[in-house]
Amino acid sequence: INMIRIKDFDALERISITAEKLSAGEILQIEKSMTKSMDEATYFDMIGQKTASLIATSCELGAITTTKKQADRKSTYDFGHNLGIAFQIKDDILDVIGDEKVIGKPIKSDLKLKKSSYPSIIGLEASQERAEKLCAEALAILTKLPYKTDNLKKLSKFIIFRKK
Repeated sequence: INMIRIKDFDALERISITAEKLSAGEILQIEKSMTKSMDEATYFDMIGQKTASLIATSCELGAITTTKKQADRKSTYDFGHNLGIAFQIKDDILDVIGDEKVIGKPIKSDLKLKKSSYPSIIGLEASQERAEKLCAEALAILTKLPYKTDNLKKLSKFIIFRKK
Protein backbone atom coordinates (compact mmCIF):
# COMPACT_ATOMS: atom_id res chain seq x y z
CA ILE A 1 0.00 0.00 0.00
CA ASN A 2 2.84 2.40 0.81
CA MET A 3 4.39 1.80 -2.61
CA ILE A 4 1.05 2.68 -4.24
CA ARG A 5 0.87 5.90 -2.21
CA ILE A 6 4.31 7.06 -3.35
CA LYS A 7 3.44 6.05 -6.95
CA ASP A 8 6.83 4.52 -7.63
CA PHE A 9 6.25 2.23 -10.57
CA ASP A 10 9.82 0.88 -10.50
CA ALA A 11 9.17 -0.32 -6.97
CA LEU A 12 5.79 -1.81 -7.88
CA GLU A 13 7.32 -3.61 -10.86
CA ARG A 14 10.08 -5.02 -8.66
CA ILE A 15 7.53 -6.25 -6.12
CA SER A 16 5.51 -7.87 -8.92
CA ILE A 17 8.59 -9.64 -10.33
CA THR A 18 9.49 -10.86 -6.86
CA ALA A 19 5.97 -12.23 -6.30
CA GLU A 20 6.37 -14.23 -9.53
CA LYS A 21 9.76 -15.54 -8.39
CA LEU A 22 8.40 -16.53 -4.98
CA SER A 23 5.58 -18.45 -6.66
CA ALA A 24 7.93 -20.16 -9.11
CA GLY A 25 10.29 -21.12 -6.29
CA GLU A 26 7.44 -22.56 -4.24
CA ILE A 27 6.19 -24.58 -7.22
CA LEU A 28 9.72 -25.85 -7.85
CA GLN A 29 10.04 -26.92 -4.21
CA ILE A 30 6.70 -28.73 -4.28
CA GLU A 31 7.52 -30.46 -7.56
CA LYS A 32 10.96 -31.60 -6.42
CA SER A 33 9.59 -32.74 -3.07
CA MET A 34 6.96 -34.86 -4.79
CA THR A 35 9.44 -36.42 -7.20
CA LYS A 36 12.22 -36.57 -4.60
CA SER A 37 14.59 -35.12 -7.19
CA MET A 38 16.05 -32.07 -5.46
CA ASP A 39 19.76 -31.69 -6.16
CA GLU A 40 22.22 -29.02 -5.05
CA ALA A 41 21.89 -26.88 -8.20
CA THR A 42 18.09 -26.95 -8.01
CA TYR A 43 18.21 -26.16 -4.30
CA PHE A 44 20.24 -23.00 -4.97
CA ASP A 45 17.86 -22.06 -7.78
CA MET A 46 14.89 -22.56 -5.44
CA ILE A 47 16.29 -20.55 -2.52
CA GLY A 48 17.40 -17.91 -5.02
CA GLN A 49 13.80 -17.55 -6.17
CA LYS A 50 12.34 -17.69 -2.68
CA THR A 51 14.36 -16.41 0.28
CA ALA A 52 17.07 -14.59 -1.67
CA SER A 53 14.72 -12.76 -4.05
CA LEU A 54 12.57 -11.55 -1.17
CA ILE A 55 15.51 -10.17 0.81
CA ALA A 56 17.18 -8.82 -2.36
CA THR A 57 14.04 -6.93 -3.36
CA SER A 58 13.59 -5.58 0.15
CA CYS A 59 17.11 -4.18 -0.02
CA GLU A 60 16.69 -2.86 -3.56
CA LEU A 61 13.46 -1.06 -2.64
CA GLY A 62 15.51 1.14 -0.33
CA ALA A 63 17.66 2.21 -3.27
CA ILE A 64 14.67 2.60 -5.60
CA THR A 65 12.88 4.93 -3.21
CA THR A 66 15.94 7.00 -2.33
CA THR A 67 17.99 7.14 -5.52
CA LYS A 68 17.42 6.25 -9.13
CA LYS A 69 21.03 5.19 -9.69
CA GLN A 70 21.21 1.77 -11.32
CA ALA A 71 24.54 1.02 -9.63
CA ASP A 72 22.95 1.56 -6.19
CA ARG A 73 19.99 -0.62 -7.10
CA LYS A 74 22.26 -3.41 -8.36
CA SER A 75 24.53 -3.22 -5.31
CA THR A 76 21.69 -3.37 -2.82
CA TYR A 77 19.96 -6.15 -4.76
CA ASP A 78 23.17 -8.22 -4.97
CA PHE A 79 23.84 -7.70 -1.27
CA GLY A 80 20.31 -8.81 -0.39
CA HIS A 81 20.51 -11.82 -2.69
CA ASN A 82 23.74 -13.05 -1.08
CA LEU A 83 22.34 -12.36 2.38
CA GLY A 84 19.24 -14.38 1.50
CA ILE A 85 21.27 -17.36 0.30
CA ALA A 86 23.43 -17.26 3.45
CA PHE A 87 20.36 -16.87 5.67
CA GLN A 88 18.64 -19.91 4.15
CA ILE A 89 21.70 -22.15 4.41
CA LYS A 90 22.19 -21.09 8.02
CA ASP A 91 18.51 -21.73 8.74
CA ASP A 92 18.75 -25.21 7.20
CA ILE A 93 21.83 -26.09 9.23
CA LEU A 94 20.36 -24.74 12.47
CA ASP A 95 17.25 -26.82 11.82
CA VAL A 96 19.48 -29.87 12.22
CA ILE A 97 21.84 -28.87 15.01
CA GLY A 98 20.39 -25.74 16.55
CA ASP A 99 19.18 -25.31 20.07
CA GLU A 100 15.44 -24.55 20.18
CA LYS A 101 15.94 -22.20 23.12
CA VAL A 102 18.54 -20.19 21.22
CA ILE A 103 16.96 -20.05 17.75
CA GLY A 104 13.41 -19.68 19.05
CA LYS A 105 11.74 -22.34 16.94
CA PRO A 106 11.46 -26.12 16.85
CA ILE A 107 14.37 -27.98 15.27
CA LYS A 108 14.18 -30.82 12.76
CA SER A 109 10.95 -29.36 11.32
CA ASP A 110 12.33 -29.63 7.75
CA LEU A 111 12.99 -33.32 8.34
CA LYS A 112 9.54 -33.89 9.82
CA LEU A 113 7.92 -32.10 6.87
CA LYS A 114 10.20 -33.98 4.43
CA LYS A 115 11.46 -30.68 3.03
CA SER A 116 14.73 -30.68 1.17
CA SER A 117 17.36 -28.72 3.02
CA TYR A 118 21.02 -28.03 2.38
CA PRO A 119 22.37 -30.67 4.82
CA SER A 120 20.05 -33.37 3.50
CA ILE A 121 20.79 -32.62 -0.15
CA ILE A 122 24.55 -32.64 0.17
CA GLY A 123 24.30 -35.66 2.40
CA LEU A 124 22.54 -37.53 -0.37
CA GLU A 125 24.72 -36.23 -3.21
CA ALA A 126 28.16 -36.01 -1.71
CA SER A 127 30.64 -38.30 -0.12
CA GLN A 128 30.51 -38.31 3.67
CA GLU A 129 33.78 -36.38 3.78
CA ARG A 130 32.57 -33.67 1.38
CA ALA A 131 29.21 -33.36 3.14
CA GLU A 132 30.85 -32.90 6.53
CA LYS A 133 33.32 -30.39 5.10
CA LEU A 134 30.62 -28.33 3.37
CA CYS A 135 28.40 -28.24 6.44
CA ALA A 136 31.30 -27.46 8.74
CA GLU A 137 32.43 -24.62 6.49
CA ALA A 138 28.90 -23.28 6.18
CA LEU A 139 28.36 -23.51 9.91
CA ALA A 140 31.64 -21.75 10.67
CA ILE A 141 30.88 -18.98 8.19
CA LEU A 142 27.15 -18.49 8.63
CA THR A 143 26.50 -18.78 12.32
CA LYS A 144 27.85 -17.57 15.58
CA LEU A 145 27.46 -21.01 17.11
CA PRO A 146 30.83 -22.11 18.35
CA TYR A 147 32.62 -24.51 16.05
CA LYS A 148 32.34 -27.41 18.46
CA THR A 149 32.84 -31.10 17.85
CA ASP A 150 29.36 -31.80 19.28
CA ASN A 151 27.73 -29.62 16.63
CA LEU A 152 29.62 -31.34 13.82
CA LYS A 153 28.83 -34.79 15.26
CA LYS A 154 25.11 -34.00 15.33
CA LEU A 155 25.25 -32.83 11.75
CA SER A 156 27.32 -35.83 10.69
CA LYS A 157 24.83 -38.26 12.27
CA PHE A 158 22.02 -36.56 10.41
CA ILE A 159 23.86 -36.83 7.10
CA ILE A 160 24.63 -40.51 7.64
CA PHE A 161 20.97 -41.13 8.54
CA ARG A 162 19.81 -39.46 5.30
CA LYS A 163 22.15 -41.61 3.17
CA LYS A 164 20.61 -44.89 4.36
